[in-house]
Order: sequence, then C-alpha cells, then structure tokens
Amino acid sequence: MRRYKYPREVVIRYIEKYDLGDYKESPDGKWINVNSIYADDERYCMGFNVESNWVHDFKLQESWSLEQFVAEHQGIDLDDHGIEVRKFLSRILMEVGSDMKTYRHSNTDMIIKPVLLGQIQHKPDIKPLKSDSQSYIGQKAYQYLADRGFGPSHIEKFNLTYSESRKCHVCHGTGYDEDDDKCIFCNGYGNNPYYGRIIIPTYENGDMIYYQGRTIYEDNKLRYMNPRAPRLQVVYFYDQLRANDDIYITEGPMDAMMLYDYSATCMMSMHLSDPQILKIAQKNPRRVIFVPDYDETQSKRDRTEDRLKKNIARFIKLTDGKIPIAVYRWYKAFSESELRNKRIKDINDASITEVDETFIEKVNF
Repeated sequence: MRRYKYPREVVIRYIEKYDLGDYKESPDGKWINVNSIYADDERYCMGFNVESNWVHDFKLQESWSLEQFVAEHQGIDLDDHGIEVRKFLSRILMEVGSDMKTYRHSNTDMIIKPVLLGQIQHKPDIKPLKSDSQSYIGQKAYQYLADRGFGPSHIEKFNLTYSESRKCHVCHGTGYDEDDDKCIFCNGYGNNPYYGRIIIPTYENGDMIYYQGRTIYEDNKLRYMNPRAPRLQVVYFYDQLRANDDIYITEGPMDAMMLYDYSATCMMSMHLSDPQILKIAQKNPRRVIFVPDYDETQSKRDRTEDRLKKNIARFIKLTDGKIPIAVYRWYKAFSESELRNKRIKDINDASITEVDETFIEKVNF
C-alpha cells in the first residue's frame, strides 16, 4: 500500500484554515508547533513533524500520523486505505499548489503508548433522563432508548443523559467566548451541537474523559457527535470493565450497552489504536471477544472482516499472543431472510442481551 508524504505547506495551510492558533517552527525546520488542542497549553506542546508526517502532543504524550490526526479532528472515518481523509488532504494540496510524494514507511514499528486521561474540558449542557420528563425532547429521548431496548437500569449504570438546549451553553448563543475569541464548543456557530442527542459518557478512574452524543432522530445522517478530545486514547466504559473477565469489543456504544451484564467496550471507529489495545490488556482479560456488525452487503462484510483480522493481528502483536482472542458470530442465530427483512445489522438491532457460546469462534493465527 502506498504511503504519502504531505509537504510543510499542507500542514501550515491546515493549521491556518482550521484555526489551530499561532504556530512556531523549530530552528531546524523539522517541526511546526501549536498549542495543544486537547489540553490547556501556552507552550506550543503539539508538534507536526514535516519530515515523518507524524503529529505528537508532548503534553498528552500521544502521537498520530498526519492522516490519523486529520481524520480524528475532522470526524472522518478511516477506511482500510484512508481514502476519504486522503481526498480531504488532497483538496488542501490543490489550494497550496503543491505536490504529494510517495514514500515508504520505516520498518520500525512505532507503538503509541497509553496515557492517563483527565476530566474532559468541554461538556455539553445535559439533563437527566426520566420517564416522566416534562420536556418534549426529554420524553422523546427516553422513548427512543426504550424502543432500542434500554431501560432505567441502563440509564443508571451508564449515566445516560440528554441535551435539549438549542443555544450553546458556553457562549450563550453569541459564538464568542469572554475574550471575544471563537467559541471552542460550538465552533463559533452559537448553536448547541448536541441538541436532541443522548449523551453517552465514559469514565477512566472515576474521571469523565469522553462522551458521544447519539441523535434521537433517525433521519439525521450524523448519528454520533464527538467532542474535540483525544479519541485514540479512549477505551469506552473502561471503569465498567471487570479485571480477569471476558471483554467484548463491539463496534459502537449502543451494542456495548446492550451487553449489560458483561464487560463490554467499543471501538468507535474501524481500527483499534495501540493505546486502546494496551489499556484493555491492563484489565488482564480472560479472553478478548470481538463482536462485528453484520453489514447489509457482502462487499461491506468482506471489508469488515478484513478490518477485524487487522485489529486482531495488532492485538496479538502488542500483547505477545498471551490473551486468547475470539469472535462472536451472533448473526448465525438468524436466517438470511430474518437479517435482511428485519434490518438486523448489530446486536442492538437483534436485541441480544445474553451471549451464546455456540457462536463464539476461537481465533488461531
């Protein structure tokens, strides 16, 4: 697979275009540094290495390839070949009138280490989910969860809430903060980006480190809204994972919550990051069991299977093969017509709350 090296002009253009703040270049010209966008920083602790095309946050001690960073920052899903993020960066290349060069990665396998995350800085304005809510959005959010198979016990265990304010609660709808700078939470629009969404938080050592906003409107193509935070370091429901237990890895948080009585987390994207793998390994799991979705077409299922194999291979490599790996083929409990006609794609659609060992396949490679 070809890898591409983006010139310094693309990095600078991205910084300027997407308001990452002032930047400084190192004397040797290898680094372009900005203040960390994930932590309080006035010392330009986030660096873009223009030679290696890696981005490193020296405050969090977290690293990404440039494509990974841009994908996370822009909310672009990384497919197997990074096509969408590459198209995005290619448009910036056209803007700066530069060329993209093909190069080979070093054979050195760079492992991104996990870091301890603290409280997330920018939280949405939330309200508790109750069956007798007087709010229209509150009633709709509660009913949406009920229709998906989630009740009061799920709301309590996962601390689910919802957001109904139309205006941004940080800037009060003005789009600007107290220093007359563009509001970070709403990106200067003045609207609450989490309006009409169920807030699904996750905690690490008691601190709320991340959350996702799940829309309650099925016609909204943007199902999940993510905050500006280091997602590659997040293991969802980390504090809920029991040590020395089987750990199930689903594709999304709704599926993980459906497995209420089990230790379950989710990937949030198509690829498990090094920190996610290493943090899961810290729980000393008895087994790690992947729970892939059942996509509607064979081509999508093939891509899912290919991603699954890559994630498993990476997990085995980083843990020296000491943790048994398996795959839960839950969909084998249904016929093709049931899967198709009932539009069953994941364990939440299938309302699976108990794991059937019959459909767990041990991985041997």
